[in-house]
Amino acid sequence: MANEGNDALVEALRDELRAAGLGRVILLGRLEHMRGPRLKVGLARWGFQVLVPPAAEQAWLEQAIVAAMEEGVPRRADVEHLAALIAEGSEHGVEGLVLACEELSPLVGACGLELPLVEAWMLQGREA
Repeated sequence: MANEGNDALVEALRDELRAAGLGRVILLGRLEHMRGPRLKVGLARWGFQVLVPPAAEQAWLEQAIVAAMEEGVPRRADVEHLAALIAEGSEHGVEGLVLACEELSPLVGACGLELPLVEAWMLQGREA
């Protein structure tokens, strides 16, 4: 498998999460990011607890991302829904967020959250 062994993106995320003092995070992104093993398994190998939303919420998030891209701005209902989803995670000990895709940034930014945020897509350049 291509993502086994040394994975520069996972290592960069590890470093960012450690620097922020985060151990338990919610991974948000497109379906392939939340359902795929690369980030979840890769970070778990370093001792992080990586949670993802339930399957129905993942499908909703995918639609919200697409809608925000098509409309150029996140819909208010989607911002409120995402804020509630993240707040629920906070109630279960989540310490921060990992955003796996750039398209999600405007939606999360509109939530006005106080949780630490690590944007994995911004670390792509560190994959040397």
